Amino acid sequence: MPQKTFSKSNWIRLREALLDLLFPRQDLWSHEPVLDSVTGGKYLSATSIRYLRFIHAPVCDTCGFPLYGVTDGSEACQQCRHLASPAFESNRSMLLLNRLGRRIVHELKYHEGLYLLEDLAFLARNHASWDLSERVRGHQLVPVPLHTLKLRERGYNQSLLLANVFAQNLGDSNTCVLDALVRTRATHSQTLMDRRTRMRNVRSAFAMRPDVCLDPNRPVTLIDDVFTTGSTIHACALTLHKAGVKTVRSLTLGHG
Repeated sequence: MPQKTFSKSNWIRLREALLDLLFPRQDLWSHEPVLDSVTGGKYLSATSIRYLRFIHAPVCDTCGFPLYGVTDGSEACQQCRHLASPAFESNRSMLLLNRLGRRIVHELKYHEGLYLLEDLAFLARNHASWDLSERVRGHQLVPVPLHTLKLRERGYNQSLLLANVFAQNLGDSNTCVLDALVRTRATHSQTLMDRRTRMRNVRSAFAMRPDVCLDPNRPVTLIDDVFTTGSTIHACALTLHKAGVKTVRSLTLGHG
């Protein structure tokens, strides 16, 4: 009888099983060992995932915030009802930034939490409320850029990594990631700013990258980690429209 050989994928699974035995993975939230990687992720257990607040319809047509209870016929949230016409068509987000959602974003953004990318891919694949395929299939995914100084300090752009995660989980060759924007000046942190100050802070802060070609007739979806007031997405969308892009939407990991 021919001798069976281990495939590369089998060796990888064996290696991971041995590593888990020697160095058990800890859940990001509870710090307990992650034992179930079928209904959970590698660093988010099934129990922790149940604490995440996934955004379900109905949502605000503009920013994607969930509309609770009776909506009096309006399809806009309170924040967006008084918003001047944004340059982007609409935003959709996967999670509300409750305690665990915010911890995931902060870990990815500020603590080199690249190990969470596989878990985020798991969430993107397995939660029906996140209509990723319907939302971005065939689009050009453009990450919101970091300034060169911030990129050098952090070592990576989390929005670019998220764009790659979303594209890879579609398995669609027509959906591409294009790092098409640059941040032309180092803007201040917007964490404590109100909407008006945020808009001033990012005004004219973006430009097209000259060595990247976008198809202006194909939709563009901007990718970012968090949607707060939409000021950054708005500024990026204005830049894309000036370059001739007709349709711009956005997709973010969190909303809050």
